[in-house]
Amino acid sequence: MKSDFTITCDFSTAKSKQSLYEALLKCSGKALVTVESIGPQRTMAQNAFYWAVPVQMLAAIFVESGQSDSQAEASEAAHEHLKEKFLIRMKLNPKTGEAVRIAGSSKRLSVSAFIHYIEQCLVYLQTEWGCEIPQDKSYAA
Repeated sequence: MKSDFTITCDFSTAKSKQSLYEALLKCSGKALVTVESIGPQRTMAQNAFYWAVPVQMLAAIFVESGQSDSQAEASEAAHEHLKEKFLIRMKLNPKTGEAVRIAGSSKRLSVSAFIHYIEQCLVYLQTEWGCEIPQDKSYAA
């Protein structure tokens, strides 16, 4: 069996645990096994706030400074910049053994992790860019 795979396991059922065990038995060689809790993912309201406030604040800075030609391009660049700033994770290159920095995905963040991410973005915009941060905390509801 290929060693690179993702499997969802409901640890509350013996059948699901058995399926995981059987999948692992088919693996060979060395592998990194990570167990990650599945919780509710970010909400639509959180996502809307993220794109409307921190992303647009940084995008406006990018446009004003000439780093981006259009608002759409600046918004995407701002999103990538924020992910690279706060969602970096290390991944091991299996061929070289070298640790490589990659930007994580905001799509897979849980509700609480997305709240933390938004707050990191807002603090960054305030302290590094001098942005005035709105008092709206609807993303945390």
